[in-house]
Amino acid sequence: MSKPASNVLDFYSPTEGGRFVSIGKILLMQVLKQRKFFKRNLHVRQQTPNLAVYGEYGIYPLEGRLQGNVIKFLHRLENMSSDFPAKWIYNDLYSLHKCGFKTWVTKALEVFCEIEGPIPSTFEKFRSLDSRKVKNNLKKTLSDKYRSYWLSSINDQDLNPKLRSYNMFKTEFCFEPYLNLTNPKLRTAISRFRVSSHHLAVETGRHAKPKVPLEERLCNTCLTVEDEMHHLIDCKKFNALRETLFAQATKYIKDFNALQPSEKFKQILQSKVIAVQSSIGNFLVQASSSQ
Repeated sequence: MSKPASNVLDFYSPTEGGRFVSIGKILLMQVLKQRKFFKRNLHVRQQTPNLAVYGEYGIYPLEGRLQGNVIKFLHRLENMSSDFPAKWIYNDLYSLHKCGFKTWVTKALEVFCEIEGPIPSTFEKFRSLDSRKVKNNLKKTLSDKYRSYWLSSINDQDLNPKLRSYNMFKTEFCFEPYLNLTNPKLRTAISRFRVSSHHLAVETGRHAKPKVPLEERLCNTCLTVEDEMHHLIDCKKFNALRETLFAQATKYIKDFNALQPSEKFKQILQSKVIAVQSSIGNFLVQASSSQ
């Protein structure tokens, strides 16, 4: 699902200038535009991990929808009457595929295998399904597969070290209610903090030249690693600002004061209560302006 859409389709279409361009490339451009659009809405850097951006919105990548469209089109061609020219072309492409040539059918069947499983055991059943059932099956299969991929990926610190704090509190692929806050400053501050598009030492040290080792990306006040949890929960510099945040957390999070720092961090950022979310945003905005 994470592969570019250009690996799926190899048809060509004329552009306004008269040149023929691969539809796969056109679709890939749409995928990149979707990512850019979401990152602009969150006001985060374009280098922000796509996994975190999709996770905040709870929206599936466009690639999955494109794969689903390929499978639905394949099913339509399989069940199309032989009276249609499209069926003739499909049969020719299928014959070339069977002879070892790589055609659109080859790529479409690869997508089918990735989603539905080995062809011999499932393709006959696939042909017999009605189009509505194919659509419903695809929606569930694609969403389940992406959720599983997303969860395992954000927890892979070797592959995604930037998400080492994100996976502490983000355990569910869903839309985050803080994005409905009416104050844009609060929304932006929370978004940047959650997806590590900020100026804490844990992030600035990552981009320094030479790169600063994690254990040396220190808070100037506390001389410990300045990561998201330290900033929100522990940093002595913001003890006064933190009182309001913790007061709200105590109201809505059971036994909050008895929790360990890591659990406080998790519970605060997982809270769906508007008052807590607003307090997080206010804390981050004021902390940023006082630095």
